[in-house]
Amino acid sequence: MDDRTLARLAAVQAIYQDKFNENIVPDPRQYVEANEIRKINKKLFAAILENWSANKADIDELIKNNLSTNWRMERVDEVLKAALRAGITEILHMGAPKKVVISEYMLITDELHSSDGVKFINAVLDKIAADKN
Repeated sequence: MDDRTLARLAAVQAIYQDKFNENIVPDPRQYVEANEIRKINKKLFAAILENWSANKADIDELIKNNLSTNWRMERVDEVLKAALRAGITEILHMGAPKKVVISEYMLITDELHSSDGVKFINAVLDKIAADKN
């Protein structure tokens, strides 16, 4: 994985851990050092965390509003929520190209979850990106 993909993976992990750390977003530099993360794009990692932290409630509301009718937010796996949160942050709050972002988070989800998770990430991020335009 290149340094940008590794930054995205680290962001998913940090966002995932946020749920278990009383919703305290880690300082990006401290997180990288504490977890001995090497060779990541630290600027991208920090930007994702900072933008996500500033827009948490809006991003979660967007996820809820874009789930299929038979899905509730509580039913979505925490790893998938973390990947969606990071992907939405990049697409809506950082202006990243949607195709790149969707592809990257599909790759990350494949590493962390399952093929069903990959399809889910693709569908939700694609829908949100399409609604943006």
